[in-house]
This record gives sequence, structure tokens and C-alpha cells, in this order.
Amino acid sequence: MYLSSMLSSIARIFSFLATAYFALSAFLDTQWLKNSFLSKIVADPRHTFLSALFFLAVAAVATILSHYTGKAEKKLDIQRLKTDFGIEEVKKDLKGIKSDTKKIVHLLEEEFNKQLAVKDKQITFLQGQIEHLQSINQPSQRARILAAKIPSDADPYALALKAIAEERYDDARKMLKKAQDIKEVELSKIYEARAQTEFFAGFYTEAINWFQKALAFRPDDANLLNQTGAAFYLAGKYAEAEPLYQRSLEIREEALGKEHPDVAISLNDLAVLQQAQGKYAIAESLYQR
Repeated sequence: MYLSSMLSSIARIFSFLATAYFALSAFLDTQWLKNSFLSKIVADPRHTFLSALFFLAVAAVATILSHYTGKAEKKLDIQRLKTDFGIEEVKKDLKGIKSDTKKIVHLLEEEFNKQLAVKDKQITFLQGQIEHLQSINQPSQRARILAAKIPSDADPYALALKAIAEERYDDARKMLKKAQDIKEVELSKIYEARAQTEFFAGFYTEAINWFQKALAFRPDDANLLNQTGAAFYLAGKYAEAEPLYQRSLEIREEALGKEHPDVAISLNDLAVLQQAQGKYAIAESLYQR
């Protein structure tokens, strides 16, 4: 909101000048100041009042412009946030499924999967070097909006995903234990959700243990392999992460083709891993693919 701040500053400055001119005009009316140096500040004291009115008018216009510019900039910021966090997209997803908890749970699973696969990473190549940018790992705004639609009387697994999205990790652990006890959801999904809980909580070693348990049931699940690789990567275990990323890439290329966006995600993660190990040439070649 730089423009609105600038206009607000202009308004304050001209308001001060107007006040100063009014005060100067009053002082110049006194006999002992009429011939002083102050009278020379304004060439013609009779015009001081008009000058002050001019400054007041400029201040008023600047204030009005600042107000409306600030509102416009605020609307732009809100729209930008909506775009960045996918709020408009998730609203479209929720049309017609507001009471369909199963559908919302499925969307949440996809969202967590997507987040842990991409890990909010970007690679930018500058003069042959790689700049690696990584944001804090936490559930997305999209996940939060989806979670808000899950009712409080939903099944334990759904409530666990809701808790993960809302960063209530202790509650998520309790709900997942309940879900495991009642055996309404397949065990590999419970393990995967336990791993995601620890991942978002920042306990990557614990996340690895749960991901590996899930992999015992689904060893050729490309998404699960990628998530496990992400946990190893963030735990600083690059050698263990590489074969997982590589296997995920192979499965995706075979199933989806080399041009699919999921293949690009695997290539991106492999490139990030190579960069972290100082293998810049390999990383760049992967990124260019």
C-alpha cells in the first residue's frame, strides 16, 4: 500500500503548511512583527489566507485519494491471497459436496499428498547456480477450508485429517489411534496419515517410520514413495531419499508419460536433492527435463 501511504503523508504535510500559514497570518497582523523578518517569508501577507486555503484543499484531496486508494489496494491484496492459497478453487470444489464428508476427506488426502510431494519448493537457475527456496512446511489454506466442512460427529479418520489441517497434531494422533482400533479404514491409510501428522509437526524421523510402514502395504505407490523421500530429505538423509524419488519417477513415467505434471514433480524433487548434495550439473539437467 505504498501509494496510499504516500498520499496520506502528503495530506499531513499540506495540513501542517496550512496551519503554519494561518498562524503566520495572525502574527503578521501584530504591529511589532509587521516589519520583522517573518513578514519577508510571505511576500504579500494579504495572500497568506488564500495560500493556506490552497494547502488545505491539497491536503483534503490527498486524504480522500489515500482513503480510496487504500481500499482498492486492500481488495487487490485479498484477491492476491485468494489466488495464492487456492481459496477460489476450493470454493468450486465444495459446490454440491458440502455434506459429503467422504468427498471432502478424499480432497484432503489429495491436498496433503500434493503438499508433501512438492514440498513448496522452487528451483531457480541463475548463471549456472541453483537457488533453492523452501517455505515452512504446514497444511495449506486450502486444506483448512476443506477441514472446516467436516462435521464434529464424523468418523475418527475424517476428524484426524481435520485436526492435521488445523495443526492440532495431538488430536490427530488420538483420532488416528481410534480409527486404527475400529478398523474402518485400511491400515496403510492410517499409517500414511500418521506419517503426515509427524511430517507437518516437524518430526521427520517419526514420519519416516510411519511412511515405511505404509510402504510395506503399497510399495509401488508413487505418491507414497515421493512423500517418504521428502521426509528423508528434510531429515538430512539424502542417500536414503534418492532411490525413493528415483523409483517414484520411474513409476510415474511408465504410468503417466514423461509430459505429465506428476512426472515434473518427481523431477523437481530429484533436482532439489541433487542440488542439496552440491551436484549442480545433474540438478540443472533434471530441471530442464
